[in-house]
Amino acid sequence: MKKVKVGMLSEFHEGKIKGLEVEGKKILIANVKGELYAINSMCSHEEGPLEEGEIDVKNCCVKCPWHHAVFDLKTGQAVEAPAEKPQEIYPVSVEGEEVFIEIG
Repeated sequence: MKKVKVGMLSEFHEGKIKGLEVEGKKILIANVKGELYAINSMCSHEEGPLEEGEIDVKNCCVKCPWHHAVFDLKTGQAVEAPAEKPQEIYPVSVEGEEVFIEIG
């Protein structure tokens, strides 16, 4: 796994999603109650742009804007159809004000 800086902590606002391209992969980072989660942002159902979806802060999930598949931000698991395959997740770390993800 490679540790890659993806931005500064101030760029990731609570309750919001930010889409990025890291090492050729589309990834979203979501801030849920101050915790950052990173998952693949191409929906496993039909590659919809999850970074344009809705974040469910209460359940720590993201909903695809195309067909409303829902994914757990902590585990990447599909929790609501039509998606069945999980999303790849990436460990997030914060060092000072810098945000990193581990990608392989």
